[in-house]
Amino acid sequence: MKKLNNKGFSLVELIIVIAIMAILIGVVGTQVIPYLENSRKAKDNQVFSSWNTAGMSAYTTCAGSLDGATNYFIKVVQSGDNILLTSGDYSDEDTLADDADNKLKDVFSSLTGLVNNASATNITKSMASKDGKTIKQFIVYIPADAPIFSVIGDGTKFDTIENK
Repeated sequence: MKKLNNKGFSLVELIIVIAIMAILIGVVGTQVIPYLENSRKAKDNQVFSSWNTAGMSAYTTCAGSLDGATNYFIKVVQSGDNILLTSGDYSDEDTLADDADNKLKDVFSSLTGLVNNASATNITKSMASKDGKTIKQFIVYIPADAPIFSVIGDGTKFDTIENK
């Protein structure tokens, strides 16, 4: 007959292994969490950049009806529970938009899926970072003689995005 001496692991050995794993998870976790938020911000910048590109596409689509010497803007503002889209000549943002400006806004809306007076959660759902979920304003400026650029929120949480 064979003698079996298979006792397995003792309780002390198992507790030591679990303690070592907990320490490793604690150290690695604190090092990884900041990178996760940075990657979420990078994803948000990608969304903003796509909105910037949509602004340029809207401008080129409507170029026939727009004044080539005028600088335009498209503004996405979270107002209360709704999204408000406006567009126009940004030398005087207080002027009422004409039909060409409204067409610019409509093309931008169709390219981005952002609809005027839609629920503001449409913006926050597409954002991944904490800062992205608090964005209240996004403006695409389209100069007639220069690459377009965007201002996001109050300009402190995200960098201005410029088309190269």
